[in-house]
Amino acid sequence: MFNRKKTYKTSLQISSVNDTKKLHCNKLTKTNFKTMKKIIFLALAISTLFGCSSDSSSPSNQSIQINPPSWIQGTWLQGLTLTSGFRFTSNDVIVIQFGTEQSVRGQITLISASDETTQNTYKVTSNFPSGQTIIYSFTKISDTEIRWDAVPTSIFTKQ
Repeated sequence: MFNRKKTYKTSLQISSVNDTKKLHCNKLTKTNFKTMKKIIFLALAISTLFGCSSDSSSPSNQSIQINPPSWIQGTWLQGLTLTSGFRFTSNDVIVIQFGTEQSVRGQITLISASDETTQNTYKVTSNFPSGQTIIYSFTKISDTEIRWDAVPTSIFTKQ
């Protein structure tokens, strides 16, 4: 039923059905490898084009209005380990989690941000393309303590 020896035009001789399967797998592997190289190159080229685009695609400074009041500016940390908290600058809110910092203003997908201030409260609202809104709201307890209103028991101490 199977011809034990087949000769291909490349003068490669196959001695068994298993050798035929191996040859077929090798051809597929080489084809897949070439295809993957093309896909990876294309992905890198696209990411380079969009990654290096001008700032016109990022939110304008007019759509990001973050101006913390002077009473909240500084670094506020929670607990004994002092690895989580918030840092407020004159134009940004930075979330600190386990020593890692994330700027609200610096979030790439941020569409807009605004804030509201009263004598003893500060609130930042961030809007994202997915329709998600994140609100950070704080209440001043004293000159050295604030409360994060999302977790009323969380008190942060000014450093």
